[in-house]
Amino acid sequence: MSRTLRTSSLVVILALTLGGASPAHAGLLARLSPNLVPYHGTLIGIFAKQRHGRSHGQEIRHVERQIGRRFAIDHFYLHFDDALNDRPIRATIRAGRIPLINWAPETAHGIVTWSSIAAGQADPTIDRAALQLKALHHPVMLAFHHEPEDDTPRFGQPADYRLAFQHIVQRMRADGAGNVVFVCILEAYTYDGGNGGIRTWYPGSSYVDWAAADGYNWAPGRAGYTWRSFRATFTGFEHWGEHHTKPLMIAEFGTQEKPGDPRAKARWFHNAGRRLARWHSIKAVVYFNSNKKYPWWIDTSRRSLTAFSRFADRRMFHP
Repeated sequence: MSRTLRTSSLVVILALTLGGASPAHAGLLARLSPNLVPYHGTLIGIFAKQRHGRSHGQEIRHVERQIGRRFAIDHFYLHFDDALNDRPIRATIRAGRIPLINWAPETAHGIVTWSSIAAGQADPTIDRAALQLKALHHPVMLAFHHEPEDDTPRFGQPADYRLAFQHIVQRMRADGAGNVVFVCILEAYTYDGGNGGIRTWYPGSSYVDWAAADGYNWAPGRAGYTWRSFRATFTGFEHWGEHHTKPLMIAEFGTQEKPGDPRAKARWFHNAGRRLARWHSIKAVVYFNSNKKYPWWIDTSRRSLTAFSRFADRRMFHP
């Protein structure tokens, strides 16, 4: 599909969406371009890992109450054999949020290699997913296999990943899923030149609507790592964005507490907000509220929760 036709189809979808959306969702979409880029400011989102027996919807509402505001993006991690239009996704749309779906090529029976996807062997799965997403009648962000750098050679080589990404985009566009906005999520380290560098992995501007990076302050949990600021974590990504026109997203980020310095995490959030206020090509940030590997929770202390609440309430996050 040409860029002109794609933009036109998204405009039509947005118009139809605004006609039947909840007031909250209609209000948000009215402030976004066809590719879900805010005309002003930056979208804020979260992956809210479920705790204490709460459902997905209960968990994200709990975090929203903690910080006193709503999120624009709700981050999901799903597999190839999962339904992409299940109840939590439909519910978050009704609540006025945009789903960001990380779609991993794994099933209950094992992995799906990138080369097999590129060769068309997963087309029935892709077509089914396209129809499910199309049936939502709302814009959705879809990221195929985030952080693929960690999964070589099990899933294939970088060239295989690029071809698989391109094939999925082409297939879904041909299936008429014009409400799907495609996000490429790589590690921040790759934008720094690691993992072979960005050119090794980037599928190409014709296939990517948003370019995204995941990055963390790994200290003190990961051995051999020193405390690293938000700015240092995403320096390579920022420099890459200066030479490209794609809207940028930080799709995962997080920090730990620092032993002996109970104010360090709060300062980290404060300094991240200050940096983002000057980084105008960043159009979305999505926090990773989880304890996967390390405790990234925003509420590891009262001071940290207060700092994140202030971070999330910055003017730029009210586009």
